[in-house]
Amino acid sequence: MAYHDILVEYHKSRTYSPEIYAKHLAIQQIGHMLGWKSTNTTVPPRGVSHNTYIAILGQSGKSKKSTAQNDTIGKLYDNTYLGPSSFSPEGLLKHMSDQPQMYCPLGEFSTILRSIKQGGHMSRFKEISNDLFTRRDSYVKKLVSCEYAVPKPYLSMSTTCTPEEFVDNLEPTMYHGGFLPRWLLVYSEAPKRVRISLPANIMATETRLKVLNYKLYEYFQANPVRFEFTNDAYKLWMETQEEWEDSEEYENVQPFVARYINYVAIYADILRISKEIGKMFSLKTLADVSNVTSDTKVTSVTSKSTNGPDDAKTGVSKKSRKSRDSRVSLVSTVTLVTLRDIEQAIELVKPCLAYAKRLVSNIDEDYYVAKINTAFDGHKALSNRDLLRKTKELNNKLEPAIQTLIQREELEQKVVENENGRKIRMYYKIN
Repeated sequence: MAYHDILVEYHKSRTYSPEIYAKHLAIQQIGHMLGWKSTNTTVPPRGVSHNTYIAILGQSGKSKKSTAQNDTIGKLYDNTYLGPSSFSPEGLLKHMSDQPQMYCPLGEFSTILRSIKQGGHMSRFKEISNDLFTRRDSYVKKLVSCEYAVPKPYLSMSTTCTPEEFVDNLEPTMYHGGFLPRWLLVYSEAPKRVRISLPANIMATETRLKVLNYKLYEYFQANPVRFEFTNDAYKLWMETQEEWEDSEEYENVQPFVARYINYVAIYADILRISKEIGKMFSLKTLADVSNVTSDTKVTSVTSKSTNGPDDAKTGVSKKSRKSRDSRVSLVSTVTLVTLRDIEQAIELVKPCLAYAKRLVSNIDEDYYVAKINTAFDGHKALSNRDLLRKTKELNNKLEPAIQTLIQREELEQKVVENENGRKIRMYYKIN
């Protein structure tokens, strides 16, 4: 069983919080273990790292968002890499100056969004989080009177929010720009309530998972992995990119498409290494983590090594080869990402894109309806040309909102002749 599936099984043994939350948070956790040095060089132009930003969305209380974030999957992070749940932009950079590889389980996203929207103390968070998402050798930022330097920054974040609060605190620049598209939007309906009886050994299982997580952090620090797509995997990834970029269905969420296609690559890498970890420790069920102790050693979790020639050709015994491999840095190790890994990554990322599409369509409609109503202040009628001039928008942006107002019988559209005999569209406000 893949390691992320083991983490999801642990989550399910504690709560009926939606499995999809646990799955994304477990994948995020494994990606964070990989650290700054592990990359996929197949993805142009500079490859991708495996840090992620995840927004868990669902009904207040009923959906158990924070349960997955803080009480099950989130509890398995080692304190060394665990950042604060609330901070100022300055505070975040101060923490990361001391610990560049950091995971922050943020509180309600609405608090941050509201502050950004109103120009509050978190307004700089938008720019800084954008900068820290992308792999870079170092990050230097001067704020007020202090300059912060973060070497090899590697930041992952999760947050929670209700759909209502989420929508109320967004503005178009957040999702048509680069801020919100860097966040995977993971939505679930409220789960069915079921009786949960905690296993007698649940605390021991939690402890062993924490130990294994810590061991994996240590391992990947010393032995980064280079991921590459197989030919079939790369072909499907490119076909998916072409489909999402060229489809009219996703025309209004192209900023999300650009980032989410990279998330497909990131998730595929993590799913692959998750499977390798599962094989390494012979994890078939959650009960198998009982074999993990503080003496457990991680020696190899990669599917293809370029560290040396074939044993049969060199005459090296399996025993001595194993000993040699345990001493060799696996910096040159290649882990091949398969077609199935890409397929599974698409299955996880595509619903996030569908939710973003629905979200943006609804918010944009409200936004453009408001702009049209503002343009009519002091006017009973406007030509199409005047409406475009007053709203400073393109016709294709306004058209859905115009049709909404017509259906609501708040606006009437007529084609008339002007003084030059040319036919023009006129809109009349209905009181």
